[in-house]
Amino acid sequence: MLQFVTDEDEAHAIIDGLMAQLVPGSFLALSTVTADSAPEEVARGIAAYEARGIPERIRDRRDVEQLFQGLELVEPGVCLVHRWHPDAEAEATPDAHVHMHGGVALKRG
Repeated sequence: MLQFVTDEDEAHAIIDGLMAQLVPGSFLALSTVTADSAPEEVARGIAAYEARGIPERIRDRRDVEQLFQGLELVEPGVCLVHRWHPDAEAEATPDAHVHMHGGVALKRG
């Protein structure tokens, strides 16, 4: 859902507020739209949403890594979601067919 939070300060405030309520040892998993894998296709999709009055934010890998600020990323870190501990079917999926970066991070004490 973070792709619908277009203000980066607001996205960080939402995550910080959520994580503040959780005990150390808790995890945050998130994913959000990226154009890293298929810029033209994603741009068309974003344009279709925006034409209907639904703003979206496209984030590159570095932007998504910043959403985990203050947390410890779990390996393999931020990547296209089908590359996060993939099974055989995910391994066979071309990157250009996946338009989401994601990751999991641990809240330390």
